[in-house]
Amino acid sequence: LYEEILEHWSSETNSYDVIMTKLTYLDYFVKEVLRMYPIATQAINRQCMEDTDVVGYQIEKGSLIQVDVFSVHFNQELWGPEAVEEFHPERHSQKRNPLAFLTFGAGPRTCLGMRFALMEIKLCLVRLINEYQLLPASDEKYKMNIREHIVIQPEKVFVRLEKRSI
Repeated sequence: LYEEILEHWSSETNSYDVIMTKLTYLDYFVKEVLRMYPIATQAINRQCMEDTDVVGYQIEKGSLIQVDVFSVHFNQELWGPEAVEEFHPERHSQKRNPLAFLTFGAGPRTCLGMRFALMEIKLCLVRLINEYQLLPASDEKYKMNIREHIVIQPEKVFVRLEKRSI
């Protein structure tokens, strides 16, 4: 990721076009983070407008239907052949079913702020990675615990930043 940023990014060329067209691995990286840790999983819901039968299940009018984003994002058939619980940005180099990635919803009700959010995430990462090396805070391995509210958030993140000498 850092090598790609070095190759295409400078303070003179810091434009939308560079981030959106030249930094391919950055795009894969951000999408993989959002696949594994979708921000607002509870935001993808709809209200049933009429009594409905879905493969034998009766859904009453007014019921709130919510997509289980984690089941979709960790579905081996949709995201394999690499292990879905492993971070593998290159999996996004392949064309997949558009409904396999639901971080921002899908269809006509896709999040209006999706492009802005992706641009902000990428710009922040480019600036951060360009100036700092991100390292584990210690040699100790730990499992990141995620709390799910309106948005998901880690309980704690242990990371060390070292200023790059370049």
